[in-house]
Amino acid sequence: MTAAVLAGVARRFVPPTRNAALEVAEAFTARGLQVTLEFLPDRRRGSLAALRAELLAVVGEVERRSLAPRVAVTVPLLSSGDAGIDVVRDVTSAAAAAGVSDTVDPRAADPLEVLARLGRDLPPPGVVLRTALRRTGSDLRLLSDTSTRITLAGGAPSRVDTGLFATRGQVDTAYVQGLRRLLAAPGRPVLATHDARLVGIARHLAKEYGRRPGDHEFQLPYGVRPDLQRRLAEAGETVRVHVAYGPDARGHVNRLARESADLSSLVRSLLSRS
Repeated sequence: MTAAVLAGVARRFVPPTRNAALEVAEAFTARGLQVTLEFLPDRRRGSLAALRAELLAVVGEVERRSLAPRVAVTVPLLSSGDAGIDVVRDVTSAAAAAGVSDTVDPRAADPLEVLARLGRDLPPPGVVLRTALRRTGSDLRLLSDTSTRITLAGGAPSRVDTGLFATRGQVDTAYVQGLRRLLAAPGRPVLATHDARLVGIARHLAKEYGRRPGDHEFQLPYGVRPDLQRRLAEAGETVRVHVAYGPDARGHVNRLARESADLSSLVRSLLSRS
């Protein structure tokens, strides 16, 4: 994806401000869709204090606009130190008080350790697990039968980082294995993928395990495959749109591109009218 295309896509599908992201969320919820909001902090100049302030503000706005429970918030773990855990704990506490669902994205950190460090005095948040990480299979075995809300995502492979799978095929295989484990378990997983092939496999497995539309969710990024979003919604599936916003817009679109099995299809989707 060229720099010019990347910048254009970022401007169109990554709202620059909290208010703009909330307006997008309101439009989707008016159509009966769910939304997850994720703030994209500046990775070079952002601070944990600024991240905490922004996340508390967006939780407050979701409550004020009466968007809960259709709108949830992702809480990224930018640091696995005590200060980073304190941000997650503060936001989870505020979200619980406001009736807003929140999901922790532990990145490469141990999700079980993160949840344990949050303590037992708060309602447990959801957690994002990425199948690009080699450790995720083990984490799923430990978490799938608990009450933890799990968002299953893919992620980008890497031939350099030994903690990640090296190829897209390995990531996808791990994703299907994760689908089997989550759909056979009692929870309500969020299946985050914009790969139509994986969506089809997920729907087939849901039927195989006796699940019905509504006891699991499909999450797709804002601007990606709106045709697939519509088809899933028309079939009675619960559809969640991931709306990322903030200063790291280009980084977000670049990560989407690296995670996509079919880059040309992603570009066409992003550049077509929704």
